[in-house]
Amino acid sequence: MSINFIVLGGTNHENGELEDSTKDRIIECYKQCSSIKNNNEIIIHFSGGLRHFNKDNIPHCELCNNFFTKISKNNYKTEMHIDNNNTVEEAIHFGNYFKGNNSIIKVITNDWHSERVKYLFNKVFYFYEIKNYEIVDVKSNYKDKDLIKNEKDKINQLTEKPYGLWKTWMINNYYINKIKLKLVNKNKQD
Repeated sequence: MSINFIVLGGTNHENGELEDSTKDRIIECYKQCSSIKNNNEIIIHFSGGLRHFNKDNIPHCELCNNFFTKISKNNYKTEMHIDNNNTVEEAIHFGNYFKGNNSIIKVITNDWHSERVKYLFNKVFYFYEIKNYEIVDVKSNYKDKDLIKNEKDKINQLTEKPYGLWKTWMINNYYINKIKLKLVNKNKQD
């Protein structure tokens, strides 16, 4: 049985130093990997490219992998997902990537980010019929009120007024799959 860990992308500084919240995700991934028996294949998926929260010229997923390598005693199989630059892109990408896959999937993020991750991944994974997954919340040591408010605002936007890539994906995939239209022949009397 393979176990796939998805470490969602976070933020980093211009010098390639990861923010503490991103390091917390990677440390949690390491802890979980270390607790798994050797008869399981472990694959770690690091996400994040060169735009948005990355202020360096090295892809964010590589910075995360480098940090993981420093703290890890084992040589785990890792995969870099460079084309994901935000949570919506991550949910859609990993849904498509794992469709038809029955392995265990653990999506790792911070507790303040968790509600949005659950909303997006639940929709996408449901669409792709991915059932064997869980969202792992990493407890944060700090509570930034602006950050938490920003997350709530983003969830409200996604649920009440979808926009951009998320709106396009919902229209082209989720809604079409959920709504069944039936053609009705017009009666000559109408």
